[in-house]
Amino acid sequence: MTRLNLLKGTFVAAVAIVPLTATIGATSTASAQGEVLEFDLATIGIETGTISPEGEKTDSTDFEIQWFVDYTGAVTWEIQGPNGDQQFTSELAGSAQEQGGSEVTFASQPNHPYDPETYPGETLESFLGRFPEGEYVFTGVTSDGSRVRSTAHLTHDIPAHPEVAVEVDDDEVSFSWRPVTDCFDDVSCDGVEVVEYSVKIEEDDVERDNFVDGGFTNGASRYQEGHYLPEIICDDRRCEVELGTDFFVPGNSYGWQVFAIEESGNSTYRADTFVFPEDERDRGDRDDRRRGRR
Repeated sequence: MTRLNLLKGTFVAAVAIVPLTATIGATSTASAQGEVLEFDLATIGIETGTISPEGEKTDSTDFEIQWFVDYTGAVTWEIQGPNGDQQFTSELAGSAQEQGGSEVTFASQPNHPYDPETYPGETLESFLGRFPEGEYVFTGVTSDGSRVRSTAHLTHDIPAHPEVAVEVDDDEVSFSWRPVTDCFDDVSCDGVEVVEYSVKIEEDDVERDNFVDGGFTNGASRYQEGHYLPEIICDDRRCEVELGTDFFVPGNSYGWQVFAIEESGNSTYRADTFVFPEDERDRGDRDDRRRGRR
């Protein structure tokens, strides 16, 4: 999956329209035989992204499958698909087995169905055929020998990419898009229910140490690093978020992603970049700072 590097400095905003159906925490209960512990925290989903603010598909559009499982003390994991085929195994070795693990996240190699010149033979149909809809079974063994089990349901209900408009001026940067209600156009599905949107912004040329790293979710603004993080507002026709100038350094380049997350956990995003404008005085001040660091 083509991703933006989010390690330098990142602002994240999200809005949840209704609670996600994915589990929030693990709850373990013994089975009637007392042999296997059933738990809830396992997820599987498909993510697709494209590097373009307009149009549905480009050469950059790709797909990947993502697994996540979390159980404290686990040392081995196995994932089986709906047809009973083994799709993933992992095992801690040596002294790490004594400690045990917890979270395991895995993503497949991206599939690039719309770039046949670079990736010949890759099709969306073949990708979805490798990961059919249905129940995936996660089984593990903990450091004390207990066996644990969970399940997650995969669908092919993949939402269309958000069609994002970005407006940049001296006063603010705004992102807007129509609510996503359609399936990705090359996927056969009965409809999608997007339950969350998320906006991520990366500062490409970091000139400060206190870039905002936080988020907005569930209708409550958070105060962090001297800023109230902005709210994503959605109605039936439009979603938007506005960021003031205090979030940006004039003249710097920023990468952005807007995610639409379906109730199944499948997600799509659209990504691109923008440069925050600077006037002549800002440009001169920045050049002076750079000369002072030499």
